[in-house]
Amino acid sequence: MKKRFWLIVIVAVIILIIAFSYTQRNNIKGFFYSFKFSGDEIETMISDNDSMLKEQVENFLGHSIRSFTDEETNQIKDGTITEDEVVEKIIAEELEKSISYATENSGNKVTEQGTTKTDGTDTSSSNTPAQSMEVSRYITELYNLKNEYIGKLDQMVESAARDFRNLPSKEKTYSKQLQIGASYMNKAMALESECDEKVSSIVKSLEKQLKSEGKSTEIISVINKAYNSEKTLKRAHYLNMFK
Repeated sequence: MKKRFWLIVIVAVIILIIAFSYTQRNNIKGFFYSFKFSGDEIETMISDNDSMLKEQVENFLGHSIRSFTDEETNQIKDGTITEDEVVEKIIAEELEKSISYATENSGNKVTEQGTTKTDGTDTSSSNTPAQSMEVSRYITELYNLKNEYIGKLDQMVESAARDFRNLPSKEKTYSKQLQIGASYMNKAMALESECDEKVSSIVKSLEKQLKSEGKSTEIISVINKAYNSEKTLKRAHYLNMFK
């Protein structure tokens, strides 16, 4: 009876460990990356991940995309303009560039839906917008969300560094540095959870929109993979700073 009890306990512990490892896989991977790679190597990996996502998203959209500028962010904060208005502005700018480029290189009339020859016959073009305004809107929102939360994390890291700098000289030890870093870790994880929820909501809306338009949803897995890689690499980046 006792053997069976302990067997059940052991199995339960193993299941909990596996479950924890799965839910915290980005944390665990980020921890190992922080020791396996140098700060420069991690920065390169982050840059490569960003470039990969940008290339695939722009190929998918049929036009380039950008995040909010500092000026636009400040205008949103002071109420001069709304976030939706900025998103619409960005999409309009990028679509205009794409349409202008296609027109110059094809000599045909270009619309958001595709290319129209002078005889009125529709044809496709790799240089024309491939997705609807609504799809572009969701992608732009994801880009902006990424920059918003990276900015918040960077501010948090700066606060932690400032806390350490403000300590008396005799207290500026490695153990104190780790203690301060750990105190900010819970805040960072709460921020990550908040970001996860928002990203998930936008991605679900994007997937729903694509299905309603009869479009491929392959880009969803690309976005999710890049987002998880970004979290792992950013965690490694911040941990590396406190080594």
